[in-house]
Amino acid sequence: MQEESEVSYPTAQRLLSGVGLGILWGGGVCGFLLALIPVGPTGFFLAIVVFLAALGVGVSLYWNAARAHCFECGTIVTATPSGSRCPNCGQRYRGVNRKLVKSS
Repeated sequence: MQEESEVSYPTAQRLLSGVGLGILWGGGVCGFLLALIPVGPTGFFLAIVVFLAALGVGVSLYWNAARAHCFECGTIVTATPSGSRCPNCGQRYRGVNRKLVKSS
């Protein structure tokens, strides 16, 4: 197995992963909304609100994420509370209280 330092998930990495995910979600939704709503104060305000909400969701997901070795093959897996799969064997996992739990 790999060392414990490879499995650790530091706070800075949790925040950066969450912000990155929020930027992807928020940027996509804001781009779609701004294409539909005429650009003006209302459109920009709505885009900012959606973008900040997406950032909050992204940080929330990755703040509660779990990182551990896969129970089946030993690959390092990062699982969010909404669920993830092992990239090697495809086993499903969820992050519960920052612990890796098998999903059925």
